[in-house]
Amino acid sequence: MFNPLNLLSKFIKSTNQKELDRLQKIVSKINELEHKFNELKNEEFPNKTKEFKERIKKGETLDSLLPEAFACAREAAKRTINERPYDVQIIGSIILHEGKIAEMKTGEGKTLSIALAAYLNALNEEGVHIVTVNDYLAKRDCLNMGQIFNFLGLKSGYINNDQDDYDQALEVWRSGMVGVASIGDTLPGVPTSVVIGYLNYGNVDVWGFDASLAVFLSRKWNMDVTYSYMGTTEFSNPLTKAKESVNSPKHKAGLKLQFNPKKYPLTLSLNGRYVDGFNWSSGIYFGKIKSYRIFDLHLGYEINKYLKMNLTINNLLDHKHIEIIGGPSLGRVMMLRLETKF
Repeated sequence: MFNPLNLLSKFIKSTNQKELDRLQKIVSKINELEHKFNELKNEEFPNKTKEFKERIKKGETLDSLLPEAFACAREAAKRTINERPYDVQIIGSIILHEGKIAEMKTGEGKTLSIALAAYLNALNEEGVHIVTVNDYLAKRDCLNMGQIFNFLGLKSGYINNDQDDYDQALEVWRSGMVGVASIGDTLPGVPTSVVIGYLNYGNVDVWGFDASLAVFLSRKWNMDVTYSYMGTTEFSNPLTKAKESVNSPKHKAGLKLQFNPKKYPLTLSLNGRYVDGFNWSSGIYFGKIKSYRIFDLHLGYEINKYLKMNLTINNLLDHKHIEIIGGPSLGRVMMLRLETKF
């Protein structure tokens, strides 16, 4: 049966489909390089790792190296543990590298996906930490995936609670912490430093002020301006000894311009919002929230005494932004509401 939505989707793609198309292009580049690494001898793979590291030191980025590094790591997985990551696992690896969440069910290959992202981010020689949910998985996955890393010329190890040198191992782990990945149900990526499993406690003092100004430009037009500032004392994590954020911006500002004609039963308003950038840490994710400016448009129209229509366009200019680390990238949202009363 003819479905007009299928036809329409060929011309107007959803945000999700655009993202999948972008990822598929990267996967295609990785697949095109597969034959190149098929031809390498086993002893040549550590040399490829050294080559990648040198290219990074000369200015290349991890993003530009991603197709080659992933193709190299995939071939290493084939030769060591006899597993070739599927395209969907490659997509999961890309998502992790980009600092996003890849949700994968049990059996879909989370462990192998994180191995590729871990290899790529280890090339900058700052260290990668993979944190899992228990000691058994930490040991098992280190011994299993460690075959891939050792084949590629990297070293890996694990930390368990029952180790005799646990305190010393924990200190080494803490001192080398730069990037952390998790192989639990949700998988934060490596580019932004991620901290998992920390105990956060302490006192934080907060102060600030709010200001607002209302201006009546005419009988039809009025404007509201708001500004708020919040200051806090720094929070020191007792485990890492590092300063952490309290997940709130210092500066926020707003501007609302409203039009309310007397002759017609409608209201029109344009709202502008500015939120300053700030550091975010939830105990699971850590990173930097960039500042953003958002404009919202609202139109209300009273059709009759029983029915009213409201049209709202949030993020009118489609400025992509995130409000929490690990959360989705937010874009334009349109809502049409009908209100009735009896």
